[in-house]
Amino acid sequence: MTTVTRSSLIQPSPVQSINTMANLTRSSLIEPSTAQSVDTTTTMTQSSLVRSSPVQSVDTITIVTRSSLIQPSPVQSINTMANLTRSSLIEPSPAQSVDTTTTMTQSSLVRSSPVQSVDTITIVTRSSLIQPSPVQSINTMANLTRSSLIEPSPAQSVDTMTTMTQSSLVRSSPVSP
Repeated sequence: MTTVTRSSLIQPSPVQSINTMANLTRSSLIEPSTAQSVDTTTTMTQSSLVRSSPVQSVDTITIVTRSSLIQPSPVQSINTMANLTRSSLIEPSPAQSVDTTTTMTQSSLVRSSPVQSVDTITIVTRSSLIQPSPVQSINTMANLTRSSLIEPSPAQSVDTMTTMTQSSLVRSSPVSP
């Protein structure tokens, strides 16, 4: 099960706050017969705004997800792609900032025996806040995890992918993009 969370900061100007929680889960593919393929793309978007000063905010979380293939014939292959992007917060006041977080890909596992597969992608998130007051702060955390492939046959494997973190930007003066 996957949880995307977004928490926020409190700035020296009148309180601004954005809180977000999103949830994406996918488990897939148990195939006893010939080649089968499932491909799924999922997108979550969220824009939210609680401001008391002149600010515009656009916030988007995009999760593009996975195409996979399992077959009981000699070759088995699973490919996974996850994409988390966020472009955020454009303000008409002196401070301006755009922050983007990128892509992690993982492709794995070639098998030659009958297999059952459970595949889960987890993407967590980012929290950020921009204010028209002197201080700007953006914090970003992205987490992609994948555990896969439990097989009743001799071969057994668990594959896990890690964490990418990016933390940035504390400004004390008016800034342009």
